[in-house]
Amino acid sequence: MKKLIMILMMMITFVGMATNKPKDNFDYDKYVGYYTYEGEESTSKKIEIRKLKNGKYILIDYTYMYGSGYNGKLPYFKLISKNGKFYDKDKIQYILKGDKLIMDYGNEKYAYKKDSKQEIEEFTSGEDYKIAKFYDGDSIQY
Repeated sequence: MKKLIMILMMMITFVGMATNKPKDNFDYDKYVGYYTYEGEESTSKKIEIRKLKNGKYILIDYTYMYGSGYNGKLPYFKLISKNGKFYDKDKIQYILKGDKLIMDYGNEKYAYKKDSKQEIEEFTSGEDYKIAKFYDGDSIQY
């Protein structure tokens, strides 16, 4: 009887581990960090890719922090991981190449440079950042 229980417990453990295995072996944690846009055309100046406690990833667009209408609320957008890339609900690709994050709209691409520790400390020490509250930008209808 003890052997039967032991075998059942091992089978349950094995099945549980197999179902929690990621679909690909890419290390998406490499994407986590703050990025600053390197051009003049795009509206997004600074973005962050953050890993949540549940293992999912989100993108925070800090563009909404700039300007007189900022009320302390910033949108985040859920990211879907697939084949070493992230996608948002609008099928925009986020591709990591070295220390650059490429935002690929299909016909347009924008490059973001990964911020240094000093740049991150300067940004996160500001009052606008400290009062920020986040909401699900995917659920808002424009």
